Amino acid sequence: MEKEKIPREELETRIRDLEKRVVELYTLYNISRNLSVTLQLDELFKRSMDLIADSLSLEQFFLVLLEEDGLNLSVQAFHGFAAEKLAGLRFKLDDGLLGKAVSTGETLSLNEGERDKKDPLTELGCNGSLLILPLKVEDQPAIGALVAHNKDGSGFSAKDRSLIAEIAGQVANAIHKARIYQKARDLSYRDELTGLFNRRYLFERLEAEVERARRYKRNLSFIIFDVDHFKRFNDNYGHLVGDDALRAVATAMAGALRRHDVIARFGGEEFVVLLPETKGPAARAVAEKLRKRVSGIELRDPKGEKLQGLTITAGVSVFPDNAPEALLLIGEADRALYAGKKGGRNRVTAADDLGDEAGEDMPI
Repeated sequence: MEKEKIPREELETRIRDLEKRVVELYTLYNISRNLSVTLQLDELFKRSMDLIADSLSLEQFFLVLLEEDGLNLSVQAFHGFAAEKLAGLRFKLDDGLLGKAVSTGETLSLNEGERDKKDPLTELGCNGSLLILPLKVEDQPAIGALVAHNKDGSGFSAKDRSLIAEIAGQVANAIHKARIYQKARDLSYRDELTGLFNRRYLFERLEAEVERARRYKRNLSFIIFDVDHFKRFNDNYGHLVGDDALRAVATAMAGALRRHDVIARFGGEEFVVLLPETKGPAARAVAEKLRKRVSGIELRDPKGEKLQGLTITAGVSVFPDNAPEALLLIGEADRALYAGKKGGRNRVTAADDLGDEAGEDMPI
């Protein structure tokens, strides 16, 4: 039986469609392969933007993630928009099309004129065609959205929407895996008692901050604190009360710092603080503020009886003024700390105050 001949035009159309699908599949494979290379969220966002820009003919697009409070969406990365428009921008989950797409998990595709002029996306300047794709992993609630915008209002074809949706799925899966990794890593970086960062994290972050300060010729301040006579406190009230006291100290100090400062438990009753882009006088002022906050803590035993208050002694050093390397920076702050102990405790001492004096006779 003779096979049915396919008309030449139809055959050419099928071949073109097949070639397009091969390109689409390669695009998805390439994106999946590249996104699987990193589990660092910042790097992942950058890779996502670069890969989407290289793979699709989109004028403008950006990515938002749902914040921990579950009430806001924050812009994590963008392409084609001016930085001053989108960097650090937040959207309310209960306001506008973007919030609706994330809340319902529904993809929204709108052409020019099909939305409220007061919608946050319209106010942002997205007046052409919009495609909002929720970032979802299987049947779980959306964790954010990918927003694509064409200024000319020409819309998005069904094939375009399908391909962008598949890419959004790849991005969502990569972010989901990265978040799981980040949570596990954060647990390994946290002190079990106080919830602060631990010694391991401190050393990694300190090396990175010193390198950053060196590259950009900035200051970095390091403060080390020791709770005064804490062994005596434990002997008087017991270790469980002592643990409560350390948690109270950690909470008091953490609440007085900037968002990008780093506080860690160094060990026992010692705490450290990293202050990026901070010079000596400002660091000394921060240390003094923390000393006063700790001395103002009101401690009580399980029966509600008021306990003796705690004080702390602090040592301050500054990169590069006092030390050119991370370990030397710790050493200078430690030297200042023990000078403060020798001088009577409950005080702040800076490495600049010490000169070249040795610290052999300082108390342990």
